[in-house]
Amino acid sequence: MLLRRSAFIGPLARGKRVLDIGCVNHTLSTHQMRYWLHGILREQAAYLVGLDCEKEQVEQLRKEGYNVVCADATDFNLGQQFDLVFAGEIIEHLTCPGKLLACAKRHLAGSVKSYV
Repeated sequence: MLLRRSAFIGPLARGKRVLDIGCVNHTLSTHQMRYWLHGILREQAAYLVGLDCEKEQVEQLRKEGYNVVCADATDFNLGQQFDLVFAGEIIEHLTCPGKLLACAKRHLAGSVKSYV
């Protein structure tokens, strides 16, 4: 059975504090799509922060009311922790994915859980 990742990830975020790393998902045109993961997370999470390095797209999302920050996914400190850290469609674009994982771990509250 084929399961859309949005159907899996949405319920994981329900009522939680969520950090979405790589929220722009390449271009801003994706945020108009029904299955844009940041939009799904926004509907489910109690609190959501998006993080991306695409400055213009982040600014546009801010203007539209999204809680997003412009930062390098391998070197950031938001000064807060989250119940769920989601990093979809980003790890394959990084030269040092271990740095992303280290930053994500620092921002993850409680015990580390993997949903792979």
